[in-house]
Amino acid sequence: MPVRCQRDKSTKSGSRRHPPLRPGGAFSVYQNAARLAARLGGGLKIFAIQRDSQTLYRVRLGPFNTTDDADAALSRMSSLGANDARIVVDQ
Repeated sequence: MPVRCQRDKSTKSGSRRHPPLRPGGAFSVYQNAARLAARLGGGLKIFAIQRDSQTLYRVRLGPFNTTDDADAALSRMSSLGANDARIVVDQ
């Protein structure tokens, strides 16, 4: 499974925190994001972002303390059916 990582400008240089996991992309309808979060459970959070004058809702888990923790969460999300889950560092 490919992992897409981008630089996280919100993290201080030298930080040991690892990127969040985004298990389902972005949704234009909040209820769709909430449905995914409820199905997958386990501390997922929904964040609203603005993209081209549209509000999108991302479902995320993390950040993680270690790369192993992020990898384990990715495996867990995949086993629950979120096969398109990715580890992402936001810009």
